[in-house]
Amino acid sequence: MVFEDRRRKHVFLGQKAFGVRPDGKYEFTSLASYDQLDSYRYVPVQDKELVKKIEQYVTKVFRVLHSKDYSSAISG
Repeated sequence: MVFEDRRRKHVFLGQKAFGVRPDGKYEFTSLASYDQLDSYRYVPVQDKELVKKIEQYVTKVFRVLHSKDYSSAISG
């Protein structure tokens, strides 16, 4: 998500994290589980270099598309 407050653009990143069952398999197994509130959560992206690259790309896209105030993209 990119949020612009007239002074600068703020980028908020989150990575979808799925629970792991005792057998080692992820809890997410079908699109139906998207309706279950506890099937996944968002966690901060830990790779600092990746965060820096993504921030550069999304702020550029925000500018090129002439976005104003707020822009968001959700990927599955």
